[in-house]
Amino acid sequence: MLGIKAILVRSFCLAGLILSGVGTPSFAAAPLARAGPPADTTITPVDNYEQWKAALDTGKGVVAPTFTLTPGFELETLRSAGPDEGSWIALTFDPKGRLIVAREKRGLLRFTLSPPAIPPEVIDDTLEEVRGLLHTPDGLLANANISRGLFQLRDTTGNDRFDSITPLVKTRAGGHGRNSLALGPDGLAAMIHGDSVELPPGFRKLTPPTVPGLLPGDDLPHGHLMRADAGGQWTVVASGMRNPVGLDFNADGEAFTYDADAETDMGTPWYRPTHVRHLVSGADFGWRRVTGRWPPYYPDQPDNPPVTIAIGKGSPTGVKFGTRSHFPPAYQRALFILDWSYGRIVAVHLTPQGASYTARAETFLRGRPLNVTSLDFGPDGAMYFVTGGRNTQSALYRVRYVGPPVAEPKPTAEDAARVVAAKEARALRRHLGTFHGRQDPRAMAAAWPLLDNADPWIAHAARVAIEHQPAAEWSARALEESAASRALPALMALTRVGPNDALPAVLQRLVRLGNDALSVAEWRMLILSAGYATQRLGPLDRAVKEQLMVRIDSLLPHASNEINREACRLLFQLAAPAAVSRAVTLLVAARDQEEKLHYLQLLGRARNGWTEENRLRFFRVLAQTPSFRGGAGLPQFVKAIETEALASLPESERPRFVAMLAAGRSRAAPAVAAVTPRPLVREWTLADFAAAPNDRGRPPDLARGREIYSAALCALCHQLGEEGRSVGPDLTDVASRFNRHDLLESILEPSRVISETYRQVTVTTKTGGSITGRVAQTDFRLPVLRLASDPLAPEDAIEVPKEDIVSYVESAVSPMPAGLLNRFTRDEISDLLAYVEAGGDLQRRIPAR
Repeated sequence: MLGIKAILVRSFCLAGLILSGVGTPSFAAAPLARAGPPADTTITPVDNYEQWKAALDTGKGVVAPTFTLTPGFELETLRSAGPDEGSWIALTFDPKGRLIVAREKRGLLRFTLSPPAIPPEVIDDTLEEVRGLLHTPDGLLANANISRGLFQLRDTTGNDRFDSITPLVKTRAGGHGRNSLALGPDGLAAMIHGDSVELPPGFRKLTPPTVPGLLPGDDLPHGHLMRADAGGQWTVVASGMRNPVGLDFNADGEAFTYDADAETDMGTPWYRPTHVRHLVSGADFGWRRVTGRWPPYYPDQPDNPPVTIAIGKGSPTGVKFGTRSHFPPAYQRALFILDWSYGRIVAVHLTPQGASYTARAETFLRGRPLNVTSLDFGPDGAMYFVTGGRNTQSALYRVRYVGPPVAEPKPTAEDAARVVAAKEARALRRHLGTFHGRQDPRAMAAAWPLLDNADPWIAHAARVAIEHQPAAEWSARALEESAASRALPALMALTRVGPNDALPAVLQRLVRLGNDALSVAEWRMLILSAGYATQRLGPLDRAVKEQLMVRIDSLLPHASNEINREACRLLFQLAAPAAVSRAVTLLVAARDQEEKLHYLQLLGRARNGWTEENRLRFFRVLAQTPSFRGGAGLPQFVKAIETEALASLPESERPRFVAMLAAGRSRAAPAVAAVTPRPLVREWTLADFAAAPNDRGRPPDLARGREIYSAALCALCHQLGEEGRSVGPDLTDVASRFNRHDLLESILEPSRVISETYRQVTVTTKTGGSITGRVAQTDFRLPVLRLASDPLAPEDAIEVPKEDIVSYVESAVSPMPAGLLNRFTRDEISDLLAYVEAGGDLQRRIPAR
């Protein structure tokens, strides 16, 4: 067996792990490769999702990881897994300071780190895929995913061996399953599960007791936090997560996790990046295993608590607060989260604010490969972490602080007051949480006045407390509440847990409240509540339905994109006659891919309310979707919209729109007539049009505008009407988004503002070459970066292996060339602009400007 072998690596001088031959891996120094400042947590398209695969086959070739570490810290590579020791996925320290490590397939190992080191001991060989380990006074707890349950291991004979294994909680299903364990501030255990774990009936739940089937996906399991009481009974405290692997409590006794994204959903309206969650009582964070129902802004007060901080792409594994570390004070308060896919440890710095925290993140440590799975802090105050998972080579590392002493800065009077206020706010939120999951006659008096509290975490806790009380005791009060700020969350609660016979009165009250001056958050509450009530009731009273449709329709278009999206969704739910026209207008005005897909999905399902013009506008945008970027599921999502939309057409009309969609997928350059070279007229600038940007009173000549459009070769990159292609932005409805000054600016100064969708990047490879192009891939998990280096031939993408890329820089130069108008006169430019503003329709009447 390989003993403990340490290679000290100070600050940015880091060890390289060489996995070679067929025997036990050894360690040797490797040159450092820095990818950027440690504080940068951004994941770019060039970051390799598959970096972990470099640690898969240790018997072939050489793998040399490089690390970037925060200055002042040192990294020690302590041990690599031997051939028969498996891949490591969880760790904890026992009361004697020994390290217990869980093997991915089966069993537990125990390491003694202090001299004299002894070979690792196998202390269990029965439990499969233990993802959570926790020592308690009653023994070792192990949350085993494949063994499907929580188990207690005890030494009943006093010989330092676990001879008793007792199942404490048995659960069903697997996959995103049984994950980490942590000890709460009350000394009782907590465990966290992913969205594949089906709980058996009978568990007490503090989460909102919504009506079954209120929304799609409610009947499916979703990730949750469970806490044990002194009697060993378990309670679901929070839910609505995807796959939160790690769990820990901070010094204030507050629980946090790092939840996973659904990477295949990238680019869709409901995609949520990986994010840190504050796991408060009664929280339902809204994740459901359904397509397109829960957009990222849903987890906000009052429906759900907010996200603490979004991290971005990644694969979350373990988390741990630095409370027990010998790190500087800021890092003792930090939550360290592990990202398995991109090989990094991120430090999340939390600052108390109200009943929760604000957060900022920095990359603490990064390496390639560094498939981090679990971490803990040892008796020596150092950080210990392991790599492994998916049968990869594992190793054990230690991080210590070796920089100069760092004193805790003296708080200002403002900081001290904020800390006191936050402590009081958390205490109030926790007090409201005592009414979750049980009926209590004191709950209404405590919670009702706080429904409109300015702190969203307190307002959420108050609403959940009310939802757990019998609706008969407070439904009349909800309907009679005069203050809109309290009435709206109370009515939302009633639509979620109240009886069906109360819902018509709820809708009538919502219509009346819609006449008040409401904030964006209140409008969102009103719309969501009306949607919940409509979902439960089915056909509505005609008068109430008409009043609701008129009020919601009058909101559009709204300055808030969230209100636009949800108002349109409700109009379709109500089968409003104006739903299609409203959605099409918002679709063509949408500036980002997610907005477009939201309206495309709503419209693709619509069967009534279409005009020929709106049908054309819908399919023009749908034809642009081949240029959209996202996860592996995006093409299937778009295909589903296409299938539904085409099925809604009369059979005689389908060939025309099938051809339009096929043209969008082909990306082939349209035929362009030969252009006669034109002499230089003037090097036009925006200032030349400042005094008279319009047509100086003459009627526009759209026919000549079309000639200029052709002469400038605009159709090579832009769709206008039914001509051209969507290499660049669609210009058909550009007049609905830009005035003439803005349109001129985008042509004369194309690099002033470049949409992220069309921005080019420059990558440099290990060979010293560089390539500039637009990122063309749809699946970020690919091991290659696909670049369209020729703007006029986006279908001819170059594939660059990500492992060969040494730098990645976004270009400040637009792919649209400058000087396109320099060979045209002022009047010709005006006619060109008028033709574009007409959407390529020569029959459209454009007034003189």
